[in-house]
Amino acid sequence: MDQAHVLAAAPQPAEGQECAPSDERRRFATDAAHRLRTPLAGLRAELEEAELHPGETDLYDLVKRALRAVDRLEEAVAELRGIGETTSEGACEQVDLGRLVRQEISRRPDRDRVRLALVPGVTAGACPAELRQVFATLLDGARNRSEETVLVEVRRDGPAAVLTVTAGTSPARAQAFTRLDTAGDGCHLGLSVAHAFARVHDGRLEVHGTASFTLRLPAG
Repeated sequence: MDQAHVLAAAPQPAEGQECAPSDERRRFATDAAHRLRTPLAGLRAELEEAELHPGETDLYDLVKRALRAVDRLEEAVAELRGIGETTSEGACEQVDLGRLVRQEISRRPDRDRVRLALVPGVTAGACPAELRQVFATLLDGARNRSEETVLVEVRRDGPAAVLTVTAGTSPARAQAFTRLDTAGDGCHLGLSVAHAFARVHDGRLEVHGTASFTLRLPAG
């Protein structure tokens, strides 16, 4: 879901305010449907071709391709379920970013491959469950694109609370600055949700290259 509806003029959510407006949710649903439809269309094409030309079909190869499509569908469904579980907890509050990061890292089996550089006391107004989902998406995105140790940083930059997740090089050294779209691999749907989350909270998500992400939110 690329939530193209920019909410730059929206005020920062106050405590107890619902976090995601209906326009954002509708756009998410549209992009989620696209994410699911793509592997389904590919799977249908493969099976219809096999039905038309059974004598020319390598059954082993067909099954392998079908299973890859099923894997993509399962990833998307699991991601949607996780997002659905978090969006029911919609009230916003001041969240200590460093504390949230430490809690989430402590639960991960790959925590020994994550380095932390957390300035204490950096807070931002957010929905904690949704922020945890966004952080997990960014961390998984960095880990999946690099075999190197991931660096997670929390700091204050003027009026912004900054959460950076970096694998390989720091964002300042990244050569490319690109915005990932929703047409690709496993974390793109989650990245779209992260972009939308940032906009709803009057912030922004920056994507540097393929394995570095910076989330900026108004500091509390």
